[in-house]
Amino acid sequence: MSRAGRPPANYRTSWGEIIIGLSRGTDLRWRIIKTGQKFTEHDETLAIKKFRELVAGQESKATLTIPDVGDAMTLRPSSFGVTLDAQENAIEHTLDYRITETAVWSWLREQLIKDPVNASVKLGIPEIRNLSAIKVDKDIPLSDLISEYLKRQHNKRTSIQSVQAFKKFMKFTQVKSVMEMTTDKLLGWQQYIDASNLLPTTKTYYYSRIKIILSNGIKYGFNANVLRQALDRCRVLFTADTHSKKNPTPISRDDFHKLLNAANNQFKAILLVSLNCCLHLGETMALTWDEFDLQRKCHISSRKKTGITRAAMLWEETIQALRGVRKTHSPDVFVSYHGTRYNRATAGNLFSKLRIKADVSATVKFDDIRDGAYTAATLCGHDSERLSRLLAGHSNYGLMDNYVKRNPEMVKPATDAVYKHYFG
Repeated sequence: MSRAGRPPANYRTSWGEIIIGLSRGTDLRWRIIKTGQKFTEHDETLAIKKFRELVAGQESKATLTIPDVGDAMTLRPSSFGVTLDAQENAIEHTLDYRITETAVWSWLREQLIKDPVNASVKLGIPEIRNLSAIKVDKDIPLSDLISEYLKRQHNKRTSIQSVQAFKKFMKFTQVKSVMEMTTDKLLGWQQYIDASNLLPTTKTYYYSRIKIILSNGIKYGFNANVLRQALDRCRVLFTADTHSKKNPTPISRDDFHKLLNAANNQFKAILLVSLNCCLHLGETMALTWDEFDLQRKCHISSRKKTGITRAAMLWEETIQALRGVRKTHSPDVFVSYHGTRYNRATAGNLFSKLRIKADVSATVKFDDIRDGAYTAATLCGHDSERLSRLLAGHSNYGLMDNYVKRNPEMVKPATDAVYKHYFG
């Protein structure tokens, strides 16, 4: 309100901001101090918006034009709050910036979060003012998730492979944070992978790596709300391709004995231990001496894949073969002449050479030995399902791991059934 002879006072808003150049008279009409122009508007926020639009029109500031979705935009310096003085205008100074619509929305989101009151005035939407009371989740850089995942995982080889798959997704979609993983970006990745010639299991692997790293982030203390929302959006990552189920192909008695007769002492022990303990090739190569008790004639370990306790009673042939294995300073049972443990690939190559030497069909795989042991163990009679699962390292509901460790003899009927099938 102003008195005669005094300049009109700048208007102070209900939230405490002083609007330079705007006043309000006793008649409740708004007045632009510089030009004397008056206008009527009941809503305070809309009045301030209109005032700024009128002033902007009078000063002939550069404007921001938003084109169709997906196109780039041209911005003048004044669009960023840079006002050109008369001398610069005389030089006809022009400077264009090409930016995407995504960048504009990102900037607008930042302004809404940083100063919702000012945004409500400029946009003419009074309700936006209340955004200051809303808690906004902070975005999570994907690089932080990845580095924490690598730091926490025990199996370095597997974690590195997971990160490599995740980074392929990041490179394809150009996302750098969790909130940038929009449904559209995820669908683009899903369509790209699904259209490829990859096996269904490989496609599922690529999808699952994203979900695993995000879900682990919740365990590591990152913002659970942001990550759960991203995991919900990840539901679009699936393949409609049919997963082919593995058809077990137990090794025949004749083929096993051909391999056994053609093997050297070390590989003879590998074959016998795999059959006796129902092990995959990788599991056999990972065996350590502390998992065997040759005096008690048993093998007890925790399966690496599931952490479930498994047990087996050893045959005399298996014990004699293990005693014939060259021992080194290494805790691993099966090592090379260099003293290092065989990895799965090297052991697979050795098996392929043995298969040729033994004149066994190339269709016979090493893991057929485990299939043979598992199949034969199911024929052990009473409680065959539970005992065969215990031998194979599968879950047994109601059977405590500590009980199995104290009483490995309970699995003897299963190992006896395998021995009878291949040696009886």
